[in-house]
Amino acid sequence: DDKMWVVGGCDPQNYDCHGETESFDGNSWTVGVPHPSGDISGHLVLSDGYALYTMSGRNAFTQRDVFMFKNNVWTFLGKLTENLQERSSGKIVGEYLYLGKK
Repeated sequence: DDKMWVVGGCDPQNYDCHGETESFDGNSWTVGVPHPSGDISGHLVLSDGYALYTMSGRNAFTQRDVFMFKNNVWTFLGKLTENLQERSSGKIVGEYLYLGKK
């Protein structure tokens, strides 16, 4: 879309979190569809030129849901396995997602 996307975040002073999605086209910000998980932090957010993806979640990675954001719609893709839920980095190569070690 030639846009920069921002998903969720928290105020570091009082840990007040949100799940808003916004995009910046170089001139102005536009509010998109909120993340389905509600207020989020600690998500791994990746992009592959096709869509945005969020993995894991709030509260020490207790949430294992994986979502895809494309055309202003969030789609649930499934859950991470127990072994992968605590990974903190990753990248998309081609059409494959690789999660790294902490």
